[in-house]
Amino acid sequence: MMTPNATYQWVLLHHVTAEDSHFDFMLEDSGQLLTWRLLRVPGPHETIKAERIQNHRVVYLDYEGPLTGDRGAVTRADRGSYHRIVWSPELLVVELHGQKLHGQVELRSQGPFWTLLYASASAEAAQE
Repeated sequence: MMTPNATYQWVLLHHVTAEDSHFDFMLEDSGQLLTWRLLRVPGPHETIKAERIQNHRVVYLDYEGPLTGDRGAVTRADRGSYHRIVWSPELLVVELHGQKLHGQVELRSQGPFWTLLYASASAEAAQE
């Protein structure tokens, strides 16, 4: 559901396990965090693969540290607020206001996988 002008929270966690290292991009929605696994942080105006994984608890907005069950550890790479521009089952477009990432993110379902496009805000807009 899209509420006009509502502000939500997001976080990007660096998740390190014994097997790999990736990033979890999480968007707050209805008391949970919609989550995508990214192999790396996207550069400005770059499209990367985003694997949709299970939703996470909102506690991860603030959590850093070890995960139970030998699932590695997470550290916060960035966080902030966002507002929704487009919010549908196949396409999410949000405006991020983070400490490092500041601009528009488009998440698009491509059948069994998703893509993430990060369009960085200009330096002038980021300073406003």
